[in-house]
Amino acid sequence: MRVADVLVDIDGIVYATDFNGFDTPMTAYTSAGKQAKFEPWPLWAHLSALSECVVPTRQGVGLSVPAFSRRVLAHSRVSVCLQEDFAPLALWWAGGGAATPKNLGDGWYTCGIVRARLRPWNAGERFMALSHCRSSDETSERFNLSAYLGAMLDASVVALEPSQPLNDLDSSATQSLLNAVIALNMPEAQAAAFPDTPEANRITLRLCKALGWTQDQVWTTPAPELDRVLALLDRVEGEKSRLPIRESGLVQHPDAVVIRIEDD
Repeated sequence: MRVADVLVDIDGIVYATDFNGFDTPMTAYTSAGKQAKFEPWPLWAHLSALSECVVPTRQGVGLSVPAFSRRVLAHSRVSVCLQEDFAPLALWWAGGGAATPKNLGDGWYTCGIVRARLRPWNAGERFMALSHCRSSDETSERFNLSAYLGAMLDASVVALEPSQPLNDLDSSATQSLLNAVIALNMPEAQAAAFPDTPEANRITLRLCKALGWTQDQVWTTPAPELDRVLALLDRVEGEKSRLPIRESGLVQHPDAVVIRIEDD
């Protein structure tokens, strides 16, 4: 093992590195002395890789870890013959060292080396993203995860400090920001699946009818608030359906004779 500034231990596999942050290149060595140089893994590369490496599973969708690590290593032009040795480090590098956001209050979050001000996207923005990111033909249906997450970020990120292009964020900032934005926009009950466009139409019409809202009011409602209103409507309508039906007027009189005329 070479002498290095930082040792990175991943499940017992130790790499010697000159790590100086996820926004600068890093040279790493295995215990056998093999060497690879990692270039910063920006947000645009991360989203592109997710689009290719998130695959269907029995539980829904999941990340193909081998495919994802190969994408990270290819981005840094690491030789194919070294990719197996550096695959664990590639996942650590792309994950920003398991970075997490810190909520500072008033919509501000610390995400790696940047501060981001976030807002929930509204229902209209979400419906629009769904309509643009889903496609189908006679045999299959496809969902562009990269484009969907990109639309969510574009809608929710109000400001970055220091100011910089969103697509250029390093892996630590990317991972933190994605975690914060997804948590802000997707309540836990929704995280497993996305509603389809017909569902968006049904929700819009239901809220317009129940609350007297216009379509614009529905589509500009923050998505988490919209979900809470729908849950409340479900409870209220469920309670109404369980109430007994009561006759009114003379029909309630104990001596009344009720004659019902029905068509054959």
